This record gives sequence, structure tokens and C-alpha cells, in this order.
Amino acid sequence: NRMQFNKPIIKFQAIQHALADMATQIEAMRWMTYHVAWQKSVDKNCFKEICMAKLFCSETLNDISRKGMQLFGGRGYSMEHRMQRYLRESFLSLYAGGTSEIQKNIIARFYFHTNNAGGQLNHNI
Repeated sequence: NRMQFNKPIIKFQAIQHALADMATQIEAMRWMTYHVAWQKSVDKNCFKEICMAKLFCSETLNDISRKGMQLFGGRGYSMEHRMQRYLRESFLSLYAGGTSEIQKNIIARFYFHTNNAGGQLNHNI
């Protein structure tokens, strides 16, 4: 119901594009999660993919929540509005189950390992 220049903000193309981007990101998170769940269900070793999904989804959720807060403006910060809760929970997703930096370290180990002569690329990429 937010209005700007006497019309609903949903009528503005920039807002429609932002919502389309957010919906696309949500769908990408959904499919990445489904893919990892399927891998796990068939007993595939998918620890790297789990870390990738956690990293991507937590950072994307945080980005979507911040954009959502921008769309709601000052009303989004009100305790009566659910948006403030979504934003707070998105911040938690960045730390619960391992920070983004930890997830990146784990993912990198699958591609880069060290030996006595220094680092070497893992040729199983």
C-alpha cells in the first residue's frame, strides 16, 4: 500500500524490476537447496555443495531482506511490521551454522590443497 507521487509504488518499473530480481534470487536459492537435498538423499558426498548452498542462500537472503526493507521504507522498521523481523533473521543466517568466511574456507579447501612444496590446484574440479 505504499504510495509515492500519488500512486502505488508497485506501478513503478524500477520497483517491479527489483521485485523480479528478488523473486529470481529466491527461486535460485530454492533450486540450490533442492539439489543439495537430492544429493544427500542419494548418499552422495556433497559437503562442498552444502557449504556452497549455505553461503549463497544466507548471503542472498540478507541481500533480499535489505532490499525489502528499502521498499518498505521507514514502515519496515516498525515493530508492528514483519519486515523488521525478516531483516533481523537474515542477519542471523550469516552466522548460524558457520560464518560466510568459514563456508568460503571449506569450499576453497576442496579446490586448493597444500603440500610440502606449497599450494597446488586440485585437478578434480
